[in-house]
Amino acid sequence: MKLYADGLGETLGGDVLAGLRPIYGSSKIWYVDSATGVDAGTADSNEQHPFKSVSYAIGKVAKGDIIVLASTHDETLTVPTSIAGGADEVTIVGVGTTSGKPSACITIGAAGANINFGGVAGMHLRNIRFKQSTATTASAANIQMGGSCRIAGCWFESGAFDTKPFVTLDACTGYVVRIENSTFLSTDTQATPTAGAGLAWTAAGSAMRLELDGVTFDGGTKGYSAYALDGSAAALYSLRGTNVSLLRGADVIFHANTAGFIHIAPAASGGGKVSW
Repeated sequence: MKLYADGLGETLGGDVLAGLRPIYGSSKIWYVDSATGVDAGTADSNEQHPFKSVSYAIGKVAKGDIIVLASTHDETLTVPTSIAGGADEVTIVGVGTTSGKPSACITIGAAGANINFGGVAGMHLRNIRFKQSTATTASAANIQMGGSCRIAGCWFESGAFDTKPFVTLDACTGYVVRIENSTFLSTDTQATPTAGAGLAWTAAGSAMRLELDGVTFDGGTKGYSAYALDGSAAALYSLRGTNVSLLRGADVIFHANTAGFIHIAPAASGGGKVSW
């Protein structure tokens, strides 16, 4: 067992985990800051000597570890990023907020430089801003999630280059997936937008329970190319959606055989519609 008397050592907030102290557990804590870090050594549990990139830190993690992204972290990925099988239950948490958005940022900056967490279970993404890509998406999705994953307090921006779903739920059969207090936004400014769905799932990974709470889908100024949430590929065995907002024409669609419900906040319908 390890004791971190100061928890993650953060005071800027943005996510409840960042300020909790003390923390007991089996986990290592790894710090990442693109502004001050160096991708060398084994700088775990040392906020003063962080790594420079998420992709480097991910290569160090084991089951249950925590990666902390500094509020000044702003990384552009140019190669694929994934976690080795067996490193389940990893948490990546960003620190701080800026103008109502998470301060820690990640951008897809090259074709095929996607994030693939589909081979591990229990992945947690917390308080991270994923900015619109700066290169055409060549993969099936920018971010693939698997198992009993959780997304909390994150921000996903789909631009003109993000022609595939930003987040795809894959290999989630038999699991519970929870997304809460997160925003999916189209930042596409084209007259005919090409931004793919903010959230979708594959037929292979659809037999799951999906919980949405406090999630916002926002079509932005020009909208998505089709749906903000595209669940048409296959039926969920259970859907539980509460306090979901559909802003500026953000439409969502579910397979006809999906079981469950979704509650759209009346004051935040914003012209979006639900198809089932």
